[in-house]
Order: sequence, then structure tokens, then C-alpha cells
Amino acid sequence: MDRAIIIGTFGFLGYSICRAMLDEGVEVNAIPVGEEPDCFIEEKRMEIGRNANFCEEEVRILNEWKGEALIPVIIPFFDFYLMGMEEKLFENYFLQEELFSLPPEKFPIILLIPEQLEYDGTSKFEPLVNLKQNLTKKGFLLKEVLVPTLYGPWQPEGCFFQQILSLGVEAVTFPSLNSRESTSDAIYVADAATIVRDLLEEARSGKYVMRSGKKSGWCKCLESIYYTLLKSKELGEEKKSWENELKNMMKLRAPLNQEQKLSEDYRRVYVQKPMDTLEGLEQQRKQYLRLLKGKHD
Repeated sequence: MDRAIIIGTFGFLGYSICRAMLDEGVEVNAIPVGEEPDCFIEEKRMEIGRNANFCEEEVRILNEWKGEALIPVIIPFFDFYLMGMEEKLFENYFLQEELFSLPPEKFPIILLIPEQLEYDGTSKFEPLVNLKQNLTKKGFLLKEVLVPTLYGPWQPEGCFFQQILSLGVEAVTFPSLNSRESTSDAIYVADAATIVRDLLEEARSGKYVMRSGKKSGWCKCLESIYYTLLKSKELGEEKKSWENELKNMMKLRAPLNQEQKLSEDYRRVYVQKPMDTLEGLEQQRKQYLRLLKGKHD
């Protein structure tokens, strides 16, 4: 694979995939989606904008690629749904028109779907259902990948782990769980990007669900945050009452019937060399503190 297209490059997962591709020397064409679901786009653009393999242009550049080898199209719907901006993605001209003008034998599609949406019922969001149906009808090779909770640098502020990590800094009230996040598992975002990269090598359609390979991965992450905050005494005395809240959250599990349904319908794909949970959370926290400092300077 020499080239790839990413629709919405600056979201949480989309950006990590973009960086992973660039690190391997893959040329990335970023299709803009207007207001992407991230408030740090300029910082991210500065990190990768100097890379000669990164191109952020309108879709006309795709005309130059039609005669080449397979060029995967990556659609991180996960990012937009997580931030409640899924409608913005489906307003994109490329997704509505240009995508279907491409030769399907040359442009395999990988669609990254939040796992929680599957639990809630994908039929609740008709544009996604229609997209999958139309891609299949047109003959595109389509991989549907369910994504659980992700953590790591650049996690959006509305995500539960990011809110918890801010408790010792500037949070006033104990946060509530984002209803768009699942509690079945948690994967470091760069590890999730690696799974996507590996799936691109498979020349077949399919339905997959990402798994960390860690038992109760979501709870393990929260437990690590709990000990990082409380044992290091980063929480002030007035916030120690949140200790019981954290303990109760660590008992959450995805309902068994949901896990069974996924086992029947989706092939599990595991992280081969997962990031150490504490190390991944520490990287996320350092990134958050750096951004917080920059905001206050």
C-alpha cells in the first residue's frame, strides 16, 4: 500500500491512523469535512503538515490516482459519532458523490464504527445504514470495524477518561459517562490505528470488532486512573468524596448478551503488542497538561 485516503483526518482515531500511515511512508490524502470534531486541529496540522507525504486538498486530486494500485478509503465515523457530529460527516460532498464515482475494484473501504452504536442499534442512524448498503451494491470491498473506547493523547474532552484525568486539575463536579462510549474494552489509540493498518492488508470484505486482549480492559483503565490520581494525592481533600464514585464505575461491564451478539456477527481482531495501560494513560495526561498550559499562557 503506497497511498490512502482518510475522510476527516483530525479526529481522535483518524489522526492516529494518519500518523501511523505517514510513519510508514504511505502517502495520505486528507479529505476535509468542514468542522471536524476536534478543537486542536491547528496543533495537529502543525505536527504533520510538513510531511511531504501528507496532502490536504479537495477531491480533484483523486483523479490522478485512478490508474494506480489499491488505494484504501478510511472513514472514521467513530470520531464524529463520539462528539455528536455524525451529521457533519454525511454532509460531506466526497461521501455523498465523489466516492461512488470511483472504480470499486481500486478503492476498498474501511468503515470505523463505534461499538456502542451497534448496541444501540445502527438502524437508529439511517445515513450510515444507507452508506453501507450503497457501497455493497456498487461492489466496493467493505470492511466494517467496531471500535470500543479508545484512550491516549488527543482524547476529546467529552470522553469519560479525559474528564477523569482532569479531576486533579480543574474539574469541579464528578463527570458522567458519555453515553456514546462503550464499557466493554479500552484500547490505546495508536494500537487501534495499528489494527486498522493490518486490516487494510486483507483483500476481502468482512465485519470485525477490535479487542485489546486484556480482561476487562475498560475497567482496568479506570482502575489505573483511580490509583494514579488518589495514590499520588493529586485530588484535593475536597474531592476525595469522588473516590466511591470511581470505585462504582470500575464495576461496569458490557451486558453479556451484547458480547454474545458481537461474537456471532463479528470477527475479533486483537492488538498484537498492546501499550502498557499506565504508560498510555500517562502519555494522555502529559499531553492534556501541555495543552492546558498552552491555553493558559
